[in-house]
Amino acid sequence: MAASVQHEDWWWLRSKHRTIRYSSADDQRRSFEATTRRDVALSLIAARGCRCFNNEQRGLPDKLTQLDVARSLGCAIPDTLISCDKAEIIAFIQAFGRTIVKPLSISFAPAYGSDDATLISIMANLVTVAEISAASDEQVATFPAIYQAYVEKSYELRVVAFGDACLGFRIDSQASPRSAIDWRRAERLPGIVGREPVPLPPEMQDFTGAFLRRSHLHSGVFDFAVTPDGKTVFFECNPSGQWADLDGTHGSVTRLFADGFESLLSS
Repeated sequence: MAASVQHEDWWWLRSKHRTIRYSSADDQRRSFEATTRRDVALSLIAARGCRCFNNEQRGLPDKLTQLDVARSLGCAIPDTLISCDKAEIIAFIQAFGRTIVKPLSISFAPAYGSDDATLISIMANLVTVAEISAASDEQVATFPAIYQAYVEKSYELRVVAFGDACLGFRIDSQASPRSAIDWRRAERLPGIVGREPVPLPPEMQDFTGAFLRRSHLHSGVFDFAVTPDGKTVFFECNPSGQWADLDGTHGSVTRLFADGFESLLSS
């Protein structure tokens, strides 16, 4: 019997160079392997008409579509500008005061001062008129981004939804200056991320279920802010959002997904 060919052999079959997108040659190889396996799966889905989870062929819904869907379903969203026009951005910041800037999609960039291709994720940041004014028109024009009026938060909610069922988890983002703007900067600090479900109003279940159906998704991880006056504001939904850290000691999210998959497979 001929010796089997390991997948690493295929990766090294041709000469390559490391791109700046990857922090190491090993990361690039792993990405190549994952992409190849994904492409095979998608080809089989297309060829055989198989059902797929979370509409994988479409990829992640973009943030602009998400905001539009949330607003159309009656959920509050931040005042938002999508632009790469310097004067327009400055006018928006002047009108709304504290302003957040965030990328249009999941983004990774080389870290400042790094000698290698180390990548960092771009989180939400405050942006000022002075910062935009200091940049050239060309610099601003090359970076279309989402600018949003800052939402004052009492706390935040991360809601894991599958079909019409959902679980909410309290994020005490205002408990630390590190997490006040983007709680992911301090998610490992004790007391920031709640790991036991909190009660949700019936309208939250109605909203997440309708949002998933409108977006052709089976599940999603939603991020909301709750303002000091109790208003719930939608930020985004990630169809592949992390939820394992929320599972606590009782595995509530695991059960949510298990029940969801059982219902999906039996339908």
